[in-house]
Amino acid sequence: MSNYQKNTQKSVKELIKDQNLRDSIIEEMMSQDLPMEGSLKLEIKSESGTSYQLAHDDLYKVLSFYGEISDFKVQNNIASATFRDPVSAYFAQKTLNNKYLSFISCYLEVSYDTCEKTYMTEPNAKYTCRFEIQIDNDKEFQVARRLIGPKGNNMKRIGELCSRGLPNGKMHDFVKLRLRGRGSGFKEGANKEESNENLHLCVSSKYPDKYKIACDEISKLILQVYKDYFNYCRNRGLKTEVLRLKKDESIQE
Repeated sequence: MSNYQKNTQKSVKELIKDQNLRDSIIEEMMSQDLPMEGSLKLEIKSESGTSYQLAHDDLYKVLSFYGEISDFKVQNNIASATFRDPVSAYFAQKTLNNKYLSFISCYLEVSYDTCEKTYMTEPNAKYTCRFEIQIDNDKEFQVARRLIGPKGNNMKRIGELCSRGLPNGKMHDFVKLRLRGRGSGFKEGANKEESNENLHLCVSSKYPDKYKIACDEISKLILQVYKDYFNYCRNRGLKTEVLRLKKDESIQE
């Protein structure tokens, strides 16, 4: 590695550690609804139409200047990379997009990878997903209330979306949404007590298309709560942290 590369890597990583800069970048990403998963798509664009194949090792080294990479794939002239830190992805996209590669007379196009995730499909099965909330419920921020909504309106709205186009019946017959764990307010078991688990939201359905709608809507809801929580902590001088979706899906036959 050359001295220039070492200095570039050092300067970028030092910038990313600056808390004030991180906060402003995260706020900008949130205001522009940029994905916080830290996933980028890279593609070679040639004015002549010539196809070039990206070099796996060389490209990985370049991207590593911006931070730790959790997933990296190359197929012909398209690559995908996921950073552990969304701020690293932000810097990489800003500095590498439209970069001219003089040695092959091409441009490098770098964009956020927003491809929809595929969902499991299995006939005669029950689809379940557990979303970890990662925020403790308290009297000030009241994360449970923000998720459920006033009088349960958020859950009702999602349930109504999922029940459209299905035979007459209660929303609960098609998709189940349940906030469980400490601070959820949901009493269960013989003693009718809250489960002594971290706060989490469960989605289940026998209908794969309705399950997908529910998971998509719950994901949007939780991400909005994360944005609100980030601003809540920042305004009070509390430690800010970028929370990402954390979920576990399964199929029960």
